[in-house]
Amino acid sequence: MAYTILNNDGSLLTRVADDSIDQSTSVTFVGRDYSGYGQYYNQNLVTLLTNSANANYNPPANPVKGQLWYDTTFKRLRIYDNGFTSAGGATVSAQQPAGLGAGDFWYDSTNQVLNFYNGSNYSTLPSYPVGQPTGWVSPTTAVLDNSNPPVNQQVTLIENYGNVVGALSQSTFVASFADSQNVNRFASANTSSYQVFQGLNIIGNISANGNYSSGNAPYANTSTAIAVGLLAWDVDISGNGNIYISINTATDGTTVNWVRIPVTTRLWSR
Repeated sequence: MAYTILNNDGSLLTRVADDSIDQSTSVTFVGRDYSGYGQYYNQNLVTLLTNSANANYNPPANPVKGQLWYDTTFKRLRIYDNGFTSAGGATVSAQQPAGLGAGDFWYDSTNQVLNFYNGSNYSTLPSYPVGQPTGWVSPTTAVLDNSNPPVNQQVTLIENYGNVVGALSQSTFVASFADSQNVNRFASANTSSYQVFQGLNIIGNISANGNYSSGNAPYANTSTAIAVGLLAWDVDISGNGNIYISINTATDGTTVNWVRIPVTTRLWSR
């Protein structure tokens, strides 16, 4: 009489006839009265004991849903569900690993970057060295003004690889001498009393379409006169917190006379 082997959900996995074996999965099922059955039973125990441990290029044959496999090449435990995927963590390797499923991570130990597999290609996740963040950063200690005694200010820093390049402030104040000179604060502004304005503060130049503002006089990359009254195509966002544009006021049609105008000034007449 054949043995009927079922899956955990009650569906049929296989039937094993008398005096025969079935190797349709990664373990061997033994039928009634099969000679030498002990060899297969013992071999099955090794397979189960080691989670089918084998190299990455040689995963278990005929796996079934939920089956575990220990990948000895990348030292990862994988689980089968329409393909083997890592049970957890990232695969660490100097070379691009094979056999990963969508959503699996690979840590490239050569380039020290983390990648994820989308089912067909790898994409690298952006990362930055510890202690050298890029983006909006909350200060680890309070930013102080130059009052006596100093007052804590609500400031979020903008960092680029650990260097402070700007700040977002709740109020206008002059930073304390210590904060103005601190490399983790405003030292890149190169002043002992850095003026912080309410809103967004940028330390350094602002560039757009090849034109820029240095926080001082407006700039235009031309020495040729343009029409009287035509606005300059660069915007000067000054380091003192004011915003200006430039306009040509020359009347002879041959020179350029840039005049700085705050954006609060009306540029039209009625």
